[in-house]
Amino acid sequence: MWFTVAGRYQRGEKLAEGGSGTLYRAIDSETQRELALKCFHMHRAFDEALLPSLREAQTLAHALGQGVLVPLLDIGTDEDGTPYATMPLLKGETLAARLTRPLHERESQAIASGLAHAVVALRGAGFTHGDLSEENVFVLHEGGIVLLDHESVGRVGTPRPLRHTDGMPDLAPGMREESDDAQALLSLKDTLTRRASPEHVITYRYMIGISLVFALAALLLVLVLR
Repeated sequence: MWFTVAGRYQRGEKLAEGGSGTLYRAIDSETQRELALKCFHMHRAFDEALLPSLREAQTLAHALGQGVLVPLLDIGTDEDGTPYATMPLLKGETLAARLTRPLHERESQAIASGLAHAVVALRGAGFTHGDLSEENVFVLHEGGIVLLDHESVGRVGTPRPLRHTDGMPDLAPGMREESDDAQALLSLKDTLTRRASPEHVITYRYMIGISLVFALAALLLVLVLR
C-alpha cells in the first residue's frame, strides 16, 4: 500500500529501519522519479537541531562530490510534523550485509580505500561522520562506497551526535574532534582484513560446495533408481 508524505512522495515498501528512522522506497509525484525516503521517528520532530543538521549535510554532500555522503534531494516535515529526507535510490547493500558473504581480498582493499577517502574528505572540510559503522557504509554495485546516516555528521568542535537506544536519544559526552572517525576507520579496516580471502581460496570454497551438491544429487538418483 502506498501512503503520501508531504503531499508529494508516494511511500512504498520499507527498505530498512534504524535507530533514528525508517527508509522506504518512494516515488516523487512531481517528477515520477523513484527514490529513497527516510521518515524519522516521531521523537526526532522535537529535535530542533535535526533539520538544520540535515541541510548542512546536504550542502556538504554536494560540495564533497561522489564517494563520501549519499546526496540529499529534499528535506522537510510531513503534515503531522514528522521530519523526512529524500535521496537517490542506490543499488547495492550495506557493508554489514556484504560481510555475510565471502569477500575477495581486492574488494576488501577497495572498500577500505573508499572509507579512507570519505573520512579524509570529511576531515578536510572540518567535519566528522560520528557514527562510522558497518550499517552506515553502503557498498555500491557499480563499485565504491558512500556513507549513510547524515544526521550523525557534524562540525569539529560541536557536541557529539545523538545516540538512540530504545527510541530515546542519549547525548554522547564531549565535543567532536578531528580524530573521532579514526578509531572507527581502523576497526572497519581490521574487520575487512580479517574477513578477506585471496580469490583462489574463495574459488576453491565454491568448487567444494558445487561438488557436494552434485555428489548429493547423484546419491539421490542412485537411491531413486534402486
